[in-house]
Amino acid sequence: MQGWNYANAGAYFITICTKSRIDYFGKIENSEMKLSNIGILANVFLFEIKNHAKNVEIDNYIIMPNHIHCILVLNENGQHKDDGKNVVNDVDICRDVACNVSTEITEITGQSDLNFKNDFPVFLV
Repeated sequence: MQGWNYANAGAYFITICTKSRIDYFGKIENSEMKLSNIGILANVFLFEIKNHAKNVEIDNYIIMPNHIHCILVLNENGQHKDDGKNVVNDVDICRDVACNVSTEITEITGQSDLNFKNDFPVFLV
């Protein structure tokens, strides 16, 4: 939304996509999402946001083969602390999650081609 300050408190619908839409997170079998090892790591990082980012929580999320949808809730206006660094808004928080997932996965699997798109669709709920 043009003119909106994404550091404002609120609930935001966010989608994080893998680069080139590669199915890193798992696959759908019999209408059910089966997480890969990378998908399991992404799941853990999403679950852990509440332990690392002050006044931030994930209301709900779903991991798909090549993207993640989540509702991220900022409970206060302004900057939020995340393990000693400033997280300015919801987009920065998502970028941090994507970076953490990518770094951990690269270290564990050796897949250096795992990158996330930098354009995160963000919608105020």
